[in-house]
Amino acid sequence: MEADSQARRDQRCAQGTPTVGVRGPELATLVKAPPAGPSWVHEIKYDGYRMLCIIANHQARMVSRNAKDWTSAFASLARTPARLPVDTACLDGEVVVMDAKGRTSFQSLQNAIAPNNGGQPLSYFAFDLLYLNGYDLRGVVLSERKQILQKLLANAPPAIRYSEHFAVPGKEFFDNVCKLGLEGMLSKRGDLPYQAGRGTAWQKVKCLQRQEMVIGGYTDPEGSRHGFGALLIGVYEPDGRLAYAGKVGTGFNDASLSTLSRKLAGLVQKQSPFYNPPTGAEGRRAHWVKPELVAEVAFTEWTDDGTLRHPSFQGLRADKKATEVVRERPMSGNPGNNSETTPSKSVSRAKARAPADPNAIAGVALSNPDKALYPEAKISKRDLAAYYETVGERMLPHFVDRPLTLFRCPNGWSKERFYQKKAEGSVNEAIARVEIRSSDGTVADYMMANSVTAIVALVQMGVLELHPWGSRARHLGRPDRIIFDLDPADDVSWEDIKQAALIVKALMENVGLTPFVKTTGGKGLHVVVAIEPTLGWEEVKGFTKAVAEFLEKTFRDRFTSNLMKVSRRGKIFIDYLRNSEGATAVGAYSTRARANAPVSTPIRWDELSRDIRFDHFNVGNLPKRLARMKTDPWHDLDESAGSLTKAVMMRVGFKSG
Repeated sequence: MEADSQARRDQRCAQGTPTVGVRGPELATLVKAPPAGPSWVHEIKYDGYRMLCIIANHQARMVSRNAKDWTSAFASLARTPARLPVDTACLDGEVVVMDAKGRTSFQSLQNAIAPNNGGQPLSYFAFDLLYLNGYDLRGVVLSERKQILQKLLANAPPAIRYSEHFAVPGKEFFDNVCKLGLEGMLSKRGDLPYQAGRGTAWQKVKCLQRQEMVIGGYTDPEGSRHGFGALLIGVYEPDGRLAYAGKVGTGFNDASLSTLSRKLAGLVQKQSPFYNPPTGAEGRRAHWVKPELVAEVAFTEWTDDGTLRHPSFQGLRADKKATEVVRERPMSGNPGNNSETTPSKSVSRAKARAPADPNAIAGVALSNPDKALYPEAKISKRDLAAYYETVGERMLPHFVDRPLTLFRCPNGWSKERFYQKKAEGSVNEAIARVEIRSSDGTVADYMMANSVTAIVALVQMGVLELHPWGSRARHLGRPDRIIFDLDPADDVSWEDIKQAALIVKALMENVGLTPFVKTTGGKGLHVVVAIEPTLGWEEVKGFTKAVAEFLEKTFRDRFTSNLMKVSRRGKIFIDYLRNSEGATAVGAYSTRARANAPVSTPIRWDELSRDIRFDHFNVGNLPKRLARMKTDPWHDLDESAGSLTKAVMMRVGFKSG
């Protein structure tokens, strides 16, 4: 098969994979205007459900962006891609229903998947190919992935279609899309590999204002209407609070009123889920519900007081989690137009497009590239930037959309050094920003490294340590990672440190969580656990404190939760305070500001058999280690996320209130 031959020609850029699955889909950033430049291609934005189509053993599964299996809901459609001439494959696309004018309609899709829908035909528009016959194509640039996909679908059944892309000026394409009455467009960098998570390599522009909203209540119906009058809706703010955004009373039909009424009846609660609920008559007539349902709402604009003008209900989004719904704010300008570069996986292509500036790495021009940052190891700023260009793709899953605390040593690790949290002065455009409101009410921009270019730009600033938050920008108030920093006293042996980490591992596994481990680049270890972002910082810190106190009580000769050094002699301080809001710990694959450029390195649990403290892993040897490894030790960390339920927390002695 020609597509398969193309995949084999790209083995140097693709990694073999024995199974079909993905870390997470690539997501687009909302912008005000389409980007310009020859690197961009443009596609129609479909109005449907984003789905991965995973094919194996002549069967297809439809999986949502949140890893939920939707195959049964799309049973008739799933039979179609299963007939493609492949052994294994993973396609990325959108399930839609087309109207009479050839446009996609979300409301029609809702009707089509409802019981007794009358057989409205479903279509799957595939716009990307992530795996094919055992090859991981995510390291291949988009333009080549789409070529392979187009050939694969050349003779596909009508229900599965190739999503065309257009290499035309973005503004021209956008104007035509809007004239046709479509929802909007997507612009994608054709010269970049697939990158899980939200970044600037994919951008979306909308002709109409639409977004997901969380349903937090409803009002009584009036006149002849049945069910309810209007839905009370909101979005989550960065601090994790649900903000009221108005009411929507139009866009419903009899079927949607009945369906929604039944769902709402099972979610009624006395307390308003909004921190700023409506007041006056509107508030008095309200019935509150648990904030679990997500609605798609069209509207004309946001008002100054944070509510929607002229909202209209479009349907329920069963494929989205309520906790992920935040206000979409379009980025001004054209972020990412020139800031992205092809990562080191595509070595031959990167060399072909090498920048004219010999001091530029990953698109960042380095000033004083020969400045010694680790003089005892003969590591210059250029060397450090090259290290991050090599390992950057490994780092991104642990840094994307996470605010950073930076440890800057502009003149080398042993000289002037200081921490920086807020973005001040001129910052490279590749470095993303997020607004964070502090407890005193002040608002400041924090920096995020969402690309390899951004990481190298931080090196240019003299950053030697990157410390990411335990939460992401879309849910700042709800952490999705916890960390136990095992900090031993100077007289504690490696064997005791190893045993301490294994004790923490056993405890986490005993309560149903999946722990991972990494070196710190110092004398201790970090045990890291991914969790669902459902709880606030105080509750999560309370859980980790309970774990620390439980370990201290159970193993008095090994652990202490007391920060005072006099209490730490001969013991390991289990630092749970890293799980406070705004507190951080050094991130995976980040260097440390210490002699010989040590690196905080993810490892397998069985690697604890040897002493790997301090600079065992460093800038000089870590790239060679990674080149030998078939699988990253933390490749499935995000997929392992567990839930901190009340039962889990109580098992370690956590007491609420």
